[in-house]
Amino acid sequence: MRFHLKWVAWICACLVYSRASLLINGSPSEEFSIERGLRLGDPLSPFLFIIGMEGLQAAINDAFNAALYSGIRVGNPSYQVTISNCLFADDVLFVGEWNDENAYNLLAILACFSTFSGLKINLQKSSLFGLGVDSSEVNRMANLMGCSVATTPFIFLGILIGQNMNHSKGWTPIIEKVKKRLNSWKNRTSSVASRFSNGAWLWFWRRPPRGGVEDSEFTELCEALHWVSLSAVLDHWTWDNPPDNTFTVAQARRLIENLNSVSTSTFSMWCKTVPIKINIFIWRLNLGHLPTIPNLEHRDIFVDRNTCALCDVSEESRNHLFIRCDTGYQIWCKVGIWLDVSIPILDSVEELWSWINSLPQNGNKRFIVKVVAISTLWHIWRLRNSIIFNDHNIRKSYVFDYIVLSAFN
Repeated sequence: MRFHLKWVAWICACLVYSRASLLINGSPSEEFSIERGLRLGDPLSPFLFIIGMEGLQAAINDAFNAALYSGIRVGNPSYQVTISNCLFADDVLFVGEWNDENAYNLLAILACFSTFSGLKINLQKSSLFGLGVDSSEVNRMANLMGCSVATTPFIFLGILIGQNMNHSKGWTPIIEKVKKRLNSWKNRTSSVASRFSNGAWLWFWRRPPRGGVEDSEFTELCEALHWVSLSAVLDHWTWDNPPDNTFTVAQARRLIENLNSVSTSTFSMWCKTVPIKINIFIWRLNLGHLPTIPNLEHRDIFVDRNTCALCDVSEESRNHLFIRCDTGYQIWCKVGIWLDVSIPILDSVEELWSWINSLPQNGNKRFIVKVVAISTLWHIWRLRNSIIFNDHNIRKSYVFDYIVLSAFN
């Protein structure tokens, strides 16, 4: 087809020299050569198919011009069109006069196309149709060409071919397909009120129940809907929570906490004045999912050290790092003096939240203490990471300054 040699080399590089690897449990395997052409779904595949079909079309045109292959003529005597083939996507339909010479020449065209393109023609998956020809003659020709016999009507590209459309049964498949599309559309767009008319329910089926369990389940559904009554009020959402029945996130959180036998107040804690990443950090801290040394070892990730990065004496744990460590305790003492509150000696993160919730509600003081406590926990974690990853020990006074600055921000 007279493509430039450089362009041919590019395509050969995609087909012959390309290599691929597989991700197995997130790790890439060794690369291997692709020996079966392009992978399924490759965006280059349809373009190469079009080019290949151009070659097949050129071969058919040459055979037609040389009177080696005869199509059929349609139209009135003054203007006739010759049809020999129809190409669409990966479907090919050949139309021609019924004789042995035409069949042999068509097989020769396909053999030549297979030789120069490398695309193998599978005749066993091909079908032969005979219009106006005796069935015995169709069987003989199918054996001659090595393909199977098919009868009309048949479906090509979703269209029924060979059916007499003057008869009502010819339109039955199309009507059924349109009904299925309409039922699917009605199920997506129709409201509950539109399905309930004059005390009866209207059902739009993709397919009706097929007996057995489906019939029994449909019967149970109808019995449950029998006691449903609809009013003329427009549909709207309501939140069943007195006194004003309005939805808030805080009410939903309290509802979740009341439904659980164990208190989840710390696990669902969220402070709207704190950045999202710090809220997520506190959430992971309360769940015990921070990447501390014990959690890393639990995941089979071993590090060189197991002592606390702040004091380098005791083993690192969640409660030691944020509450019991001497370095962290000195930071908490500075925070308590600044807030003018006496922070007791605590043993765990849960005790910290319990102490904050026990503070009296004097204006916004409890809320301020909570925000500063969140900021303190965040900066203790940053100090720990700075020592481990940057080998940089920040002075405790600087950490306290960061806590004050972020609290005001």
